[in-house]
Amino acid sequence: MVASSDIQFTDILCELFSPEAPPMSPAAAELALSVRLTDQQKQRMIELADLSSRGQISDSQRRELESLRDAGNFLTVLHAKARLSLMQEQKAN
Repeated sequence: MVASSDIQFTDILCELFSPEAPPMSPAAAELALSVRLTDQQKQRMIELADLSSRGQISDSQRRELESLRDAGNFLTVLHAKARLSLMQEQKAN
C-alpha cells in the first residue's frame, strides 16, 4: 500500500478493483461494462488535449481535462475488474 500522504484516487481504485478483491456478480459486471464516457465527453477530452498540447489551456480547462482523464481511468479499471469477474464466473461453471 502507498503511504497515506501519497495516496492518489487511482491508487484507491486499483486496490478496490484489484484481481485479489472479491469478484463482481455477473449482473454487476455486465452493468459495469455498459458504462462509458459519452461521445461528447470523448470529443471534449480531445479538444482539451489539443489545447494543452499547444500550450493554450486555461487552469479551469486543465482541471476539466484531468477530471475527464480520471473518469476514463476509473472506467478502465472498472471494466478490467468486470471482465476478470466474468472470466472467473465462466471458469467456475
